[in-house]
Amino acid sequence: MKMRFYCLECESVSPIDVEINEKSDYVLTCPNGHRRNYLLQLKQFELLYELGAHALIDGYTREAVTSFAVSVERLYEYCIKIFMIKSGVSKDVRDRTFKMISNSSERQLGAFYFLYLNEFKESPEPIKNEMVNFRNKVTHKGEIPSYKDTLAYAEYIFNYIIKNLRQLRTINNIDHYELQYYSDYQVNPNFHTDTLNGNPPIGNVISTMIGTSSGDMDFIDRDFTVQFQKLKSRQERWLFN
Repeated sequence: MKMRFYCLECESVSPIDVEINEKSDYVLTCPNGHRRNYLLQLKQFELLYELGAHALIDGYTREAVTSFAVSVERLYEYCIKIFMIKSGVSKDVRDRTFKMISNSSERQLGAFYFLYLNEFKESPEPIKNEMVNFRNKVTHKGEIPSYKDTLAYAEYIFNYIIKNLRQLRTINNIDHYELQYYSDYQVNPNFHTDTLNGNPPIGNVISTMIGTSSGDMDFIDRDFTVQFQKLKSRQERWLFN
C-alpha cells in the first residue's frame, strides 16, 4: 500500500508517493529535488485498523481480520507505554522491559490487564470468546471468513478500541503523557536536530476511522457505521495500491 505526501516548497504542489511502513516518519525527496522530513500523525494501531478497513472494502476478508486483530495488540502496547510514562519510568527502562515481552502477545495482554487495573482500579473488559475464536480460526486455521462475519468483527474491534481510548482520556494530564509518547516513539530523533536547525518536519494529518488526530478528542463522536460509510464513499483514498 502507498500513500501520498506533497512538497510545499514547489511553486505548484508536487506529489510524492511512498510505500507505507510501521513508522510515522519519512525522509522524502520530491521530483524537483526538495528533501524534507515528513511526519504521519496517527498511531500504529490506528494505521493497522485502517489497513484492515481498506482490505474489507476490497473484499479481502482474511487479510482484514488479521489487520484488525493485530491493531488490538498494538493498542495494548500503546496503553502499556502510556501507563509507564505516567508512572515516570524512563524511556530506556520502558524499552528494555517491553523487549522482554515483545515476542509474546499473551504476555503483553497480561501486562495491559494489570497496568489497567492499577490505573483505573477496575478490571479491563476482555475481548469476547466468540471473537477470539473467530480470529483464531482465521489466523491460525486458514479459515476464509464471510464479508458479513468480517464486518461484525470489524465493528466489534472498532468499538473495543474506542472504548479503551475513551477510558485512557480520563487520566489527568493525558495530553502531556500522549505528547511524551509522540516524542519518544513517533518522531525520528534526527528530526529534533533538524528542527533546531530551522528545518522542522511537515506534519500530515490523516482522516481515519479511529481518528486519534481529528474529531472529538474524547472519542464520543465515533460511530462505526458512520465512519465505515465515510471511508467507502471517499472518492480519493489516502491509502492506495
